[in-house]
Formats: sequence, C-alpha cells, structure tokens
Amino acid sequence: MPKKKKWNLSLVVGGGIVLFFVLVALLAPLLAPCDPHAMGIPYLRPSGEHLLGTNDVGQDIFSELIYGTRVSMLIGFFTAFIVTILATGLALLAGYYGGWVDNLIMRLVDVFYCLPSMPIMIILGAMMDAMRMDTYVRLIVMMAALGLMGWAGVARLVRGQILSIKTNEYVLAARALGAHPGRIIRR
Repeated sequence: MPKKKKWNLSLVVGGGIVLFFVLVALLAPLLAPCDPHAMGIPYLRPSGEHLLGTNDVGQDIFSELIYGTRVSMLIGFFTAFIVTILATGLALLAGYYGGWVDNLIMRLVDVFYCLPSMPIMIILGAMMDAMRMDTYVRLIVMMAALGLMGWAGVARLVRGQILSIKTNEYVLAARALGAHPGRIIRR
C-alpha cells in the first residue's frame, strides 16, 4: 500500500497567500467598490460606502489599497526576478571556477552585505522626487535598486550549493570527458 503524500504546510500557506494577492491584483476592477482616482469629500470616516474612509483628496482608501496590490505584486515579482538572475549567475561563476573569481565575487557580496539598503532607498526616492521623475520610471529604478541591493544573500546560498554539487561524481566525470565548463554549469 503506497504511503499517503504529506503536504508541506508552509508551502500550502505561503502559496495560498501569494495566490490570494495575485487574484486581488488581477480582479481589482471587480473588487474595488469605487474608482480609486475619483475625488470626493476628504477625510470621511469608514462607512458602508467607504470601508476604510477617504483620504485628504476624497479618494476611497479601500479601493486604493486594492489597486495598490497590482503595483506591489509587480515590484515584488520583478525584483525577485532580478535578484534570481543576478545572484544565480554570479554564484555559478564563483562556485564553479573558484580561485580568484570566487574571491572577487565573494568580496563583492561582502560589500553589498555592508551597504545599508533602507537609507539608500530613501535617498534614491528623495532624489527621484526632487527630479520630478515620471511614475513608471521611478518604478523601474526602484525595482532595479531593490534587485541590486538584495542579491548578495541569495548568491551566497547558491554558491554553497554549487560548491557541494561540484564535487559529485557526475560533474567530475563530465570534466574528465572534456565537457565545456559552460555545458557543465548549464546542466
């Protein structure tokens, strides 16, 4: 009799939360009770019409919150994509080649660990505000900055995995057969 597969509770809960926010972002026009850009009476208290009240220009806060999920998900996914690509690429190089390449990349990781990301992001936001940058340009700059500030930890973890995989017999056999390093890294 086969064993019943046990669900990973963290995966199910985390996946459910992400799925919930993705659905909120996708269904924002259907879920929002008001147009988030429509202006009305400022500073209304929460009521049946405005669940969280209105802001200083009379926009419905609940509708803004729902539509804001789209921006948050966009920033989160693109930042994670940038971090994954950058960290994995550099960690593959460091772990596979070792030597001075590994030392150089790991010292770069140490430098990025030391940089205070929150003050840098605040300064960057203030600079973009002073320059009156377009909103979409700000989003792209902030996603790139978040990606550049967050790759170091992932790179260190991936490098550790590469170092352990590098000593496996199938990697040594591929090297002995003369496989190109690029082919070994891709596999």
